Amino acid sequence: MKAGKLRQEIDGKLLEAIGVPQPMNTSKNFELVVFFPKTEVHITPHEYRAFREALFRLIQHVDGARPVKHAGGSYRFPDLNRFPPLDKHLQQIKFVPGEAFTSGADWIVPVVPAGWFDDRIAPNALDELISKKKKSCSSLKTPCDELYLLIAYDQALLHCSPITKVGEIAKEAAVRLVADRGPFNRVYLFLAIEPGYKVYRLL
Repeated sequence: MKAGKLRQEIDGKLLEAIGVPQPMNTSKNFELVVFFPKTEVHITPHEYRAFREALFRLIQHVDGARPVKHAGGSYRFPDLNRFPPLDKHLQQIKFVPGEAFTSGADWIVPVVPAGWFDDRIAPNALDELISKKKKSCSSLKTPCDELYLLIAYDQALLHCSPITKVGEIAKEAAVRLVADRGPFNRVYLFLAIEPGYKVYRLL
């Protein structure tokens, strides 16, 4: 708990330095920029401006260089000493390729510590939610000819564990629903983030 609270405080200060709300992502190549804080970060408000300006210079630099030098998957930029004072507070920065979000969602985010997760946390959470909905909807006050369940993910999806694979989780949930659909005629998993809203039909 102590380590978790410290990490949350560090992330909060760095996000505050970046700016709230964050400016719109104008990158041509990246949908997310993920920063890796150092174990100990002591950034003060008078350092915020220099940190923010250095970060956006780095983003502009990598965005311009990527089509030639960094084609492919995610790109980690470890040479932060070239953009002080980023090197004082961060270990590295990862650039995640994709179309820029247009919804105003945060697109510069702290890395999620992978040690806090395993590959069962996300599917187990979805199974638990569906089980609760089966129970609560099994005896509705107003009878329905058909009952649909819509499960919506919002911007929290951006902060899920990096091992989370929504497509695989949806397939697993669909298998369980075929065996036990509860009171539902249809079940959908809706990814409520931009760009490109996506819906998985689970049942």
